[in-house]
Amino acid sequence: MMRLYFLMTLKSESFGHFCDVDNTCEHLRFVHNFGKDSVLATAISLGDSTSDSVRLDGYIQRTIYPRGRLAYVFTTSYKGEPAILKLSWTPMDRMPEGAVYDLLLKAGVKGIPRVHDSGLLKQGFFGLRLEYLILEHCGSSIAEHLPPNVENIVRGTMRCLSQARAKGDILHRDTSLGNVMVGSSGKVKVIDWGYAKVVDDGDGDDNNTMASRKARISATAIKWKYNSHLVMANEDNHDPLTGTPLHMSIPVLAGAKVRGLADDIESLFYVILDVLAGVQVARDAMACAFKTADSITQAMVRAGCLSSKASFLRFFGISSCSDKLRRLLCDLRQFLFENSDGYIGSDLIADAETERGVAVGLLKPYVDQQTTGLLLVKETFTPKKSAKQVESLKQPDAAPGSSLIQSPGLVHISEEKNDLILSIKELGKRPAPAESDEELSGDQPGPSRNKPRQS
Repeated sequence: MMRLYFLMTLKSESFGHFCDVDNTCEHLRFVHNFGKDSVLATAISLGDSTSDSVRLDGYIQRTIYPRGRLAYVFTTSYKGEPAILKLSWTPMDRMPEGAVYDLLLKAGVKGIPRVHDSGLLKQGFFGLRLEYLILEHCGSSIAEHLPPNVENIVRGTMRCLSQARAKGDILHRDTSLGNVMVGSSGKVKVIDWGYAKVVDDGDGDDNNTMASRKARISATAIKWKYNSHLVMANEDNHDPLTGTPLHMSIPVLAGAKVRGLADDIESLFYVILDVLAGVQVARDAMACAFKTADSITQAMVRAGCLSSKASFLRFFGISSCSDKLRRLLCDLRQFLFENSDGYIGSDLIADAETERGVAVGLLKPYVDQQTTGLLLVKETFTPKKSAKQVESLKQPDAAPGSSLIQSPGLVHISEEKNDLILSIKELGKRPAPAESDEELSGDQPGPSRNKPRQS
């Protein structure tokens, strides 16, 4: 969108009647052009409400990252219920968020918002599409609910992320502070699936499972007017670029060209640490693990900060923590960063396929039995396609007349990181001091620096 700034200077008539909204518009009604089963739709501005219109009550201010997508989010009501309206410009060669929700719903994934309505308002506009989603209002950010409900939040989020991966072949890839919501009833919902991707690793499945998966993916692509082969290849190539930097996993920060469920779980781990750090003023803590720097430096610093079980919380700015909560964080740390060879934080920088999750048994108190089994699913990483291979992909399920744009090239990681890996490995090999049974001492809680958002 930054390259198309001139669009802001054009009159609305230049775009056609895809969303005729002016300053006096209070209600929108979305009409599907060819029946409810069609995603092609038109937005009609209304002066008064109707039974199926949405009221534009308030625009939700969000931080905008120049990552090829632009979303406008409004609080609204739909058929008498609180709801969220999301209007998104997305490239034609990337995954529509509405298609992701379709796949999640077909797979029976729990912990996602209810979709009231969705569709496409504009297709092939300078290589972009405009889609809309009307979702249930899922509550507020977890920043307002931690730490009292931390176990419930971890249980619900991990169940949703693991079911999405195991049942729907989908990785969220942007688990962050504003994307995990808690409703008034305490139900946890994972939202904002706009950066998700479909994982194509069915080579080890039986023929019936593979055929069912391919049929489901192809049918969704036909419905949402995109080329599944091109989109899946481009999403693979965006693995090193996708996510919220503050909550990215160590392998992703280090430029890993492969991603798995463990990266989403690691992001959740950082989200919890971020919230806890935000509600206390830790004068004696060295919160270097959350200091922003270039990605590879941040990955190395974070790997060093996590090497000691006894002191890693201090490096994330947490000086005061209950025994119960500290036990949960230590168990998550061991699950993510230790295997039979010991601490693997630095190994994850050099090799994203380093085995993780050996200590999955530690998570049994926090997740149900089914989720424990899903966390044991092994990732099978496929080689990424070159730009030339992506460009030459066949288009059996592409929408006729679709405009496709090339994705940006991959980010290559400098070789200089290898000079620092050995020192971090040595740090991780040192024996950790004995863990004290006493709580970490610290200051009184202060105002949170985290601002919740709904996406």
